[in-house]
Amino acid sequence: AMVRRLHPAVTPHQIRALRRPLTPIGDAWATFATTTLLRQIKPEIVHTHTSKAGAIGRVAARMASTPGVVHGIHILPFVNVGRAEQLAYLTAERLLAPVTHAFVNVSHGMMETALANGIGPAPEHAVVPSGMDLAQFRDATPVGDDEIAAAFGCPARDASRLKLLVMMAALEPRKRVLEFLDVFAKVAKFEPSAVLAVLGEGRDRESILARVRTLG
Repeated sequence: AMVRRLHPAVTPHQIRALRRPLTPIGDAWATFATTTLLRQIKPEIVHTHTSKAGAIGRVAARMASTPGVVHGIHILPFVNVGRAEQLAYLTAERLLAPVTHAFVNVSHGMMETALANGIGPAPEHAVVPSGMDLAQFRDATPVGDDEIAAAFGCPARDASRLKLLVMMAALEPRKRVLEFLDVFAKVAKFEPSAVLAVLGEGRDRESILARVRTLG
């Protein structure tokens, strides 16, 4: 749907071998395919996003002798992961830094963390926040008591007394939703009127629902 809404001046290309899971053979083929494409279209700038695609894209750009390489940092893959993953991701990011001409960070926190971990020099980093129209959220109609009552299975007259906490996140390990549920269970015992709504989708959905049932 997003591709269909592209401006006519934008030409989309799809690298079918580039998929999210780490697969050595598939990733090698994706790197080769991306390099081949870049050599054909000869871009002045390659702008990469996300961790894995960012690595493959920057390697391919280097192999294709692309003049400018920009990487967008939305998350840092070595944060909130195990020691082995942390070392692997951090090593990869440090190795890719010299072939990256500029880093566009989604927040100052991301930039500071990247710099603290030796990913590129400060002059090559900039911050450009997510281009979201926040006005539609600031001016949004508040959630009504009837909606809260329906969601949490209580009488509408009791909904106004609930203290609603909302967590919006991709349902995947790095967002630590499961760990947050354990903390919220303690909060709920201390404050019975506290209720939690988790908004998101992802591969942890079923395990999150199971933990919710276990915690009651």
